[in-house]
Amino acid sequence: MEIFERLKYIRKTLNLTQKNFAKEIGMSQSGYSQIETGDKPINDRLIKPICLAFNIDENWLRTGEGEMFIKVEDSIFKQLSEKYNLNEKDLCFIKHYLNMNPQNRQYLLNMILNMADAIRADFKIIK
Repeated sequence: MEIFERLKYIRKTLNLTQKNFAKEIGMSQSGYSQIETGDKPINDRLIKPICLAFNIDENWLRTGEGEMFIKVEDSIFKQLSEKYNLNEKDLCFIKHYLNMNPQNRQYLLNMILNMADAIRADFKIIK
């Protein structure tokens, strides 16, 4: 299956018209139609918006390998990572924090705030 065929498959799977699909990625229906039929090659700059708009795995869209959809949780973390330039350690910390029960999260937050207060107090003494 070629990339233009995968695009059509995505659209059909999501039960969208070409017009609605194109609108989601900021294209005209006629321009998108040319891509979907293979008459016009897909521009690389359209790949990311398509993947983000429809939760599509970029590797699957480009190659057909793997799963079409990415897990919502992975998608959220990927978006956070891209938006805030997070590295693997940042993401690991965030995931562990979010998986804590509310009491443990509050305890950790209180510890961090107490530590910040102590550092501020020490900094005032040094000045």
